[in-house]
Amino acid sequence: MLEQRPLVLIVEDNDDTRELYTESLRFAGFDVVTAATVEDGYRFATSVRPAVVVMDLRLPDASGAELCDRFKNDVRTSDIPTLVVTASAHRGNLESALARGCSVVRLKPYLPEALEQDLRALLAGHRIPRWPPEYEGRDGV
Repeated sequence: MLEQRPLVLIVEDNDDTRELYTESLRFAGFDVVTAATVEDGYRFATSVRPAVVVMDLRLPDASGAELCDRFKNDVRTSDIPTLVVTASAHRGNLESALARGCSVVRLKPYLPEALEQDLRALLAGHRIPRWPPEYEGRDGV
């Protein structure tokens, strides 16, 4: 019998970043579906029920924080952990994402190996820092 591969939904509008994370995660043993907008991400999440969602905070049609909020308020997606990856280190943006239901926030550049490590920890039910650990307590974060 084949082992079940965790399904990851990546919602990222940058083609290069989306492809890098997709290929790295597939190589690491995950199944991956992708979307480039909040609307497509929400549609995929409600239909395929991924084990975890990785998303950018800035997307062309709405913010990743808004998508987290939608997930949190929908019984079909409320239990799916979400990991936000963003280039914005502004403390208000990070706090808003966490307050709106995002599970974890990480800052770009965020290497695929770090993403894999955090995803495996989330899927195993381990607690990981919600904030970027290397920026904890710094001004502007």
